[in-house]
Amino acid sequence: MVLKRITIFTLALCLVAVAASATESRAALERFIDSSFPDNSDIRAQFSTRLITAPKEQVWAFGSKVQSSKAGQVLVKSVKRSEDFLVQFVNGTAGQFPDCSLGSYVIERNCKTGYILQAKIFLDDDPSCYARLYPQGEGTKLDVVMYGALVKKGIYISGLIYHVLTMPFSEIVAETGGSFDWGSVFKLGKKSASADLVADLRSASAASQAEAKAPRVVLASMPSPFGASSPATSSPATSPQATTLQGTKAQTETSSESERLAAAVSVASSAEDLRSKLCGLGFSPSELSSPANALGLSNDGDPLVPAAYKPFPRYAAEGGLPLAAIRGALYLSALNSQSSAFALIGAQGRILAVPSFDEQGRIGFVFFSGGKEIVWQDIVGGADQSLRVLRFEMQG
Repeated sequence: MVLKRITIFTLALCLVAVAASATESRAALERFIDSSFPDNSDIRAQFSTRLITAPKEQVWAFGSKVQSSKAGQVLVKSVKRSEDFLVQFVNGTAGQFPDCSLGSYVIERNCKTGYILQAKIFLDDDPSCYARLYPQGEGTKLDVVMYGALVKKGIYISGLIYHVLTMPFSEIVAETGGSFDWGSVFKLGKKSASADLVADLRSASAASQAEAKAPRVVLASMPSPFGASSPATSSPATSPQATTLQGTKAQTETSSESERLAAAVSVASSAEDLRSKLCGLGFSPSELSSPANALGLSNDGDPLVPAAYKPFPRYAAEGGLPLAAIRGALYLSALNSQSSAFALIGAQGRILAVPSFDEQGRIGFVFFSGGKEIVWQDIVGGADQSLRVLRFEMQG
């Protein structure tokens, strides 16, 4: 009986802890949406009948205007194309208005009929992260795509799409929160071991670059009072080669775990060699499998207009994943653990990929190769068309 009471009490404590955690997560999400998500709904409502539902000829003649919003400066513009035309509400910073910025909207309308076909709400400063809205009878459907991976499809929102397009984003989140966990988009996580890894590697990279740029003083050779010595009898300890080796040895002895990890990734000859090196450093790497929670992969040749989804590619034993699916797979895998890190390896590339969280905790990715931080465009522009992925846990 006593054991039964203890079990019930323990279960009750667990339920209270889970409920408290869920309440904290909802509060963090609400704070982020209210204070950090640049919602230009006031401008969208202002231009509802002038652009969103206006006759197509009126929209084509609009051009572009910068408006002051509660979200800051917003560029409102129309773009006529051959088969469609776009209405955009683009959030700006310091006079710059990148099309695919957090909180920006783009609405696609049919050139012949003027009907609204679909719309995008960008969920990050990245064209591959967005919510797609499209008409569905008397309501509206919403899909969530993160880094190209279709995370959730067909979330229902009551109301015709032209009404939904003027709603504050917070209302969309509130109405769909029962069908989708927006915390998987705006992760709002706490500092993790992977964040320490990013900080260490950035610090090491900055120190290395500073050392490379530092002026070097070369002392003139002085005649030896004991007579000239031939190169053959030079002391190995003072030869250039020995100096280089000594420096490398000293650097290895004083380097951090993060630097040793990055170095192991950079010099790996194969995925199997990399696995062995990671095990030698105390990690337990596992090859990434095809994410079970990937419903599809976006097929967006046009970053402003989402196209049909295609099946998420299966992870190949020899080739890994195509580049188009890499970040989506990393994102889906990292959702389960904020302390995950990834080693990417191809015929040419050796890359350390680390989930990174901004001030609010939103997830992104930082890439390192050859001791330097690189961007995703560097990887896409490389020789590899696919990469194998090893996942391992950082210890905090």
